[in-house]
Amino acid sequence: MAEPDPDKQNELYAKIQQKVADDTPIIPVAYQKALYGISGDVVDFKPYVLETYGLREAKLTQ
Repeated sequence: MAEPDPDKQNELYAKIQQKVADDTPIIPVAYQKALYGISGDVVDFKPYVLETYGLREAKLTQ
């Protein structure tokens, strides 16, 4: 059954994309060693496996 409402279509596509992302295995075939330099005031910084930065969890200490 087709969904005529574009907003609902976008919502359904987002759910499908999230489901695929959650269920698809990541099999690294190669990787590069990375070196990160950060301030001692930054805590909980962890780079993600796909070379992106985990800034949501990172915090600055005072």
